[in-house]
Amino acid sequence: MNEKLRSRMKHLFFISLLLGMAFIVFLQHRRKSGIEESFFFPYSKTLHKTEYYDNGKIKSMGTFRGKQKDGDWYYWDTSGNKTKLEIYEYGDLKEVKMLDDGKK
Repeated sequence: MNEKLRSRMKHLFFISLLLGMAFIVFLQHRRKSGIEESFFFPYSKTLHKTEYYDNGKIKSMGTFRGKQKDGDWYYWDTSGNKTKLEIYEYGDLKEVKMLDDGKK
């Protein structure tokens, strides 16, 4: 690989890194006034979704694989206390745990 191509690849990497960080800042700003945010990870074909209450606190957070819930889904009350954990495996609900310890 010649030096010119290596230099271009470095520049493209840093530009994409900066754009990614700017996008995350945009989503964090949107979080305070919006209802949800999502991140899609193309290599694993998963979508990480976070929903928010109007007061800006997290309402739920989890992952979709395809169009089905997969893995751990957490739920919070309007005060920010974690209340429930649902465990999914490719759309099938395997377990529900109520979390009443009041930890955030």
